[in-house]
Amino acid sequence: MSLTKSTIQTRSGIYLDLKNPRKEDVLLSDISHALARVNRFNGHTKKAYSVAQHSILVSHILWLNGEGDPKVLLAGLLHDAAEAYLGDVSSPLKRLIQGYEPLERRMMDIIIQALSPCLQGLSEDKWGLVKKADRTILYIESKYLMEKPFDGISDTFPFGNFCVVAADAEEAQEEFETRFLELLEDCMAETSTPKEKWSCY
Repeated sequence: MSLTKSTIQTRSGIYLDLKNPRKEDVLLSDISHALARVNRFNGHTKKAYSVAQHSILVSHILWLNGEGDPKVLLAGLLHDAAEAYLGDVSSPLKRLIQGYEPLERRMMDIIIQALSPCLQGLSEDKWGLVKKADRTILYIESKYLMEKPFDGISDTFPFGNFCVVAADAEEAQEEFETRFLELLEDCMAETSTPKEKWSCY
């Protein structure tokens, strides 16, 4: 495959067609590298803050609130994985771009097929927990990283004194890959991640 109007070149040199992505073109290393360098909130944070770190924290807040199913924790880690290829498009902009959400869903389906087939068929209730964790981290991020905390975010998990300190890209990339491999192993073995693996990040 070569560069066309709908292809991008990834960090590994693969050409991925955004309109017709193939699972053989999806690599964990490409996703972790890109997510660690894609900024949340279109870059409007006080410090550079990556989608990779956001994803780690979504998975982490699920675990802190008693979620022991490694599939849900892995879904939390991967919930924004399509942004490695599509970029972090803000929710308001997504609503303005016709056809974006089907493209995003297709990309996520391919990523799951390629990297974590154990998530295929995960129930809507379980994905609902991931969305709740996403909202929780969104509010915490706005509190620590934005000029003003966001109003109007409800139905969140308890988060106590949970805070966010922006990590550099290399640290976020390494942590994302490490947690992915741990959780994938747990999913395949249907076991829970031991507590000592989940130090505060």
